[in-house]
Amino acid sequence: MADQEVAVRDVIWDRIVPMGHLLRTFRLAIWPPGKLILCLVALAVTVGSGVLLDQHYETNVHGQSFWANVLYIYSIATGFFAHGWIELCLAPVSALSETVGLTAMYWKTAPMFSLWLSIITFLTWTFFGGAVSRLVALQFARDERAGIVTALRFACRRYSALLTSPLALIVVVIIMAVAVCLPLSLVLLIPAAGEIAFGVLFFLLLIVGVLASVLLLFGLTSLALQGPVIAVEGRDAFDAVSRAVGYVVGHPWRYLIYTVFSFLYMGATFIFVRLFAFVALAIPHYAVSAWWWSRPAGDSFASPEAQLDHLWAAPHFDELFRAPLASVGSEHVAAMIVTAFLVAFIGLVMAFLPVFFLTAQTIIYFLLRRMVDAKDLDEVCSDGAEEAPSAALEKTDATTVEAEPAGETN
Repeated sequence: MADQEVAVRDVIWDRIVPMGHLLRTFRLAIWPPGKLILCLVALAVTVGSGVLLDQHYETNVHGQSFWANVLYIYSIATGFFAHGWIELCLAPVSALSETVGLTAMYWKTAPMFSLWLSIITFLTWTFFGGAVSRLVALQFARDERAGIVTALRFACRRYSALLTSPLALIVVVIIMAVAVCLPLSLVLLIPAAGEIAFGVLFFLLLIVGVLASVLLLFGLTSLALQGPVIAVEGRDAFDAVSRAVGYVVGHPWRYLIYTVFSFLYMGATFIFVRLFAFVALAIPHYAVSAWWWSRPAGDSFASPEAQLDHLWAAPHFDELFRAPLASVGSEHVAAMIVTAFLVAFIGLVMAFLPVFFLTAQTIIYFLLRRMVDAKDLDEVCSDGAEEAPSAALEKTDATTVEAEPAGETN
């Protein structure tokens, strides 16, 4: 029997190399800028709450205030301490690692401060993170650029699911621990026989420990996918947890490879974002400086007390913002106004990191869903408030059947 020849007419590269979709993360993250604005607000609420709480609890982690630690994390993220291009690309990962370490130190030294700040952070980022994931889902699947108001409305309607899905597995672990550990601890109160019973039933503690560790492991690793599940499918918290955990358990290595690639890509693109921000700040600064020093020597505005650095210190690639030199009078007021604008601008630069992460995780969810459930990448749930009036009108026209007049009988 002769071998049959097979001719390859077309190659669907996104099926062969699905990771190529993650290369769209940078473009989706920076445009439209609504996602950056949402994460900027979330950052402002989180950091601002930490600064206000620090005024009350007076924390002193690493011998400095909360705001000083935030600036330290910012310096790490922007590569201020990096040596070489590899460390510069991994600067955001280093900042994340240092943030985890600082969080542990705050829980150890200032538990009440950490508790309140954790609650505020959780409530803030579940809301704004869900809104950002919704914007990414619509843009990735349909190339639809929804507005900030639309995303916030979606987050409001799904806020209960966004809140409960990260807590579901933790609640299950607590229930398991209480149901088994509490009775065994009471058994120990029985003299002699209680100790023997505890030894006999000790295997139950081991089982609970193993199950709780597995649930927490997969719950934490799939935590970043739960928001995208709600944003894409519009389902409840149970569906978000089951889908996210199921995809991670079913394809752990693929999810790990996608996530690691997205972090490396984020570090590389963040260098470009910082370079763009540096050029955007350096051009007006040096332009004003050139005009300033071209003034006549006898001009009162050319005096050393009125130099531009008193209001706005010269930016550098590894240090976009430095404290101005002005300390008193109108210079101080002007320097504070300039500083407010600079902090907002640099906040947008730093907001790129959480936006990129949320965008990448949403795309990863689309890729895993296509592999597991064989759903196309353009399938995303429609929210009633997001349908345009024209689309709703077309839908009505398509489903309306006009009744034909009945014929006369002779």
